[in-house]
Amino acid sequence: MNQKTRIFEKLSLIFICLLLLICFAKTFLRKTAFDGQRAFSLLVRLQGSGARVPSTESHSQAVGFITHQLIKNGWIVQQLPGIVEGHPCINILATRGNGQPKILLASHYDSRMHADRDPDPDRRYLPVPGANDGGSSTVVLLELSRVLTDAQSSNIGLLFFDIEDQGDIPGWDWILGSREFSRQESYHPELLILLDMVGGYNQTIQPPSNSDQFIYQQIQSTADQFEYDDHFLNPSTYSIIDDHVPFLEAGVPSVDLIDIIDPNWHTIFDDIENVSVTSLQRVGDTLYAYLIVIS
Repeated sequence: MNQKTRIFEKLSLIFICLLLLICFAKTFLRKTAFDGQRAFSLLVRLQGSGARVPSTESHSQAVGFITHQLIKNGWIVQQLPGIVEGHPCINILATRGNGQPKILLASHYDSRMHADRDPDPDRRYLPVPGANDGGSSTVVLLELSRVLTDAQSSNIGLLFFDIEDQGDIPGWDWILGSREFSRQESYHPELLILLDMVGGYNQTIQPPSNSDQFIYQQIQSTADQFEYDDHFLNPSTYSIIDDHVPFLEAGVPSVDLIDIIDPNWHTIFDDIENVSVTSLQRVGDTLYAYLIVIS
């Protein structure tokens, strides 16, 4: 029996337990400890320092802010610096204990340096604020770091990737931070859940085809119990390049929770006014309920 088979058998057993929990504790699942308003308040503060373009002061302030919040919530934090294709990179890993986490929750936190999809050509060399793309997923993880107890999170790691969002800009490529993490670290978790662009008003979470379908079915079933089924759609038929790809290539079951249909993507309108507290709450509720069972 290979490792992947053992992982799937374990997750199947865990998911049966999750279904039993749903049957006997549906009232609990209607309200979790996750607070979307708190997450949004964190986003306001994160955005307050400006676009998190690599090698800028705003980027450095974001690294400090994320690190401070995690330490305040009782996590052990490692800043993992590196140089990728000539670009400085700081990934951030937070754990509860000294062992390697079995489950990784991940987000990128950088902002794209050029709003090259903006409808106004004169604005296409301005930085993207990154409130949804990079910001929303980051604050969901930060709020989860507050509400997950030591016991619930002992097998969980929170991973914040740098320089994910600079692809198709001369001298840059996509997902550089996650590739650097894979190169630097020997972690081989049992599961990776990536969040990306999860805070839009017209939220439709739809993993790409190159996501682990079995894991997503479990997450989707959890979302259904909150009556969030209109916002967690069946997987798409196309694959995308995102920070889960290096983990898939390493044989780690990985799922990308992404809302790719965002009209503000890579424009200057990816700002705080276009992020929804309710959308943050949906994702937070679903992940919190899922994690406390499988961890």
